[in-house]
Amino acid sequence: MTVEPTATTTNSTAINSVTNSTELELDADELFHLGIKASEQSSHEQAITYFKRSLIKKDNANTRYLLGAQYAEIGMIERAIDAMKSAVSLEPELWTAHFQIGLAQMTIGHNAEALISWQPLEKLEKSEPLRLFSEGLSALATNELEKAQQQILQGIENNRQNPALNKDMSKVIENISSMIGGEKIPLPADEESSSKSHLFLDAYKS
Repeated sequence: MTVEPTATTTNSTAINSVTNSTELELDADELFHLGIKASEQSSHEQAITYFKRSLIKKDNANTRYLLGAQYAEIGMIERAIDAMKSAVSLEPELWTAHFQIGLAQMTIGHNAEALISWQPLEKLEKSEPLRLFSEGLSALATNELEKAQQQILQGIENNRQNPALNKDMSKVIENISSMIGGEKIPLPADEESSSKSHLFLDAYKS
């Protein structure tokens, strides 16, 4: 007598077959999005692991950029800069990475290097927020405070896609105002800003 397999038996067999298959191994895109999720939850160790595993499977500029962002989050600024530079070497028009490279360099006092890193942003339209922000910060680096204030304020006004970046640039404006008033405050770093994680992620998403 032949016993027909039930639906439950068939489904169980199929599930076991998939479970035992290498097809269950996470692909590069899955690992990339898991890395983003971990980053949103400030799980930096997990995010770095996911992004590194994703890069092993498929090299990708955005993955390199967000890996660099995680290094910046944990204070490894030089490594962050290197990772983001490698991202723009793959994708020269990854404008957010150009901007963040210069911003990271400026936070550790490498202003001359930051000015060079922002040069590619001159290809953008004059009304583009990233160009305006970089021009403002460049003016700040050369102590042109009023120009810096004007450019950054215009950038904030034009920026509709990245509220976290506007928040950080608003802090720069506050510091410029203090400097114009005679009270000099280190710029533009606010390393404990709770918006930092979203700054990098929002920049990628934009």
